[in-house]
Amino acid sequence: MLKKSVFMGLRIRQCCCFILWIVTLLICFPECLTASQIDPSPPKEPVKLIFIHHSCGENWLGDGHGGLGRALAKNGYFVSDTNYGWGQRG
Repeated sequence: MLKKSVFMGLRIRQCCCFILWIVTLLICFPECLTASQIDPSPPKEPVKLIFIHHSCGENWLGDGHGGLGRALAKNGYFVSDTNYGWGQRG
């Protein structure tokens, strides 16, 4: 019973932190609420993008799976990615 209550406490804390994070973003950046300000056109100059992901993100970027990397490249984004092992000991 103790393990279950500790797990529930962690889940409640995570949910509260996530909600607080969303509310903070909306208060600090109210322009995020209006989609009319979003410009879907490609950037005028290449934009460097680093995609930090879990293992499934590599599939999204791969040409044989999701093709996201190729689609971003066609639209003016230079994409690099990293996952496990990133850092001094990686």
